[in-house]
Amino acid sequence: MVVKRIDRFLDVNGDGTGNKNAIGDYSSTAQRFKLTNPTDSGRRMHLHRMIVQIRDSTDPSASEYGNLGAALTNGIHVRVRDANDNTLENLTDDEPIKTNADYARFCYDSVIDNFKGTGDAFVSVRWTLDKAGGPLILQPGQSFMVELSDSFVGINNHGFLLQGQYK
Repeated sequence: MVVKRIDRFLDVNGDGTGNKNAIGDYSSTAQRFKLTNPTDSGRRMHLHRMIVQIRDSTDPSASEYGNLGAALTNGIHVRVRDANDNTLENLTDDEPIKTNADYARFCYDSVIDNFKGTGDAFVSVRWTLDKAGGPLILQPGQSFMVELSDSFVGINNHGFLLQGQYK
C-alpha cells in the first residue's frame, strides 16, 4: 500500500489553488475554506488533525476571536459534506466557535501566546481528529469544511492546516 502524506491548508476552492488566509469579511456572503477529495482520486483521505492558527497584532483574550475586540456573531462551523452539499459529519454539533476559548470545547490543545515580547500574538489550536476513535475519512467527492460567516478583517493571518494520509 502506498501512503502519501497530506499537509494542506484549507482554501476556498478545496484543491489547494485558492485563498488560504481567512481574513475577509464574510458577514454578508458566507465563505467555506475546505479540502476536497477529488471524485476521481480513487483514494481515501485519512485526516488525523487540524492545526488552527490566528495571528494578530496584539494580545487576544479568551472572550474574543483573535483580537477583534468581541466574540463572533455567527461563529465557525466545522463539517464534512458530500458532493451534493449534504452534511455527513457536524464536528461542532451546531455549537459554533465564537471565541478563542471556544476551541477548547472541541480540542484539548488550545493556546493563546504573545511570546512575552514584541510582535504579533497567536492563538494556536491542535484539533486531534483521531482522538474520537480514529481518523476522519474522506471518500472521493467529500469535503472537510470550515464555514465562516463573520468579518475577520483586522486579523493578520488565519489558517487551517489538515494533516493525514492518502490510502
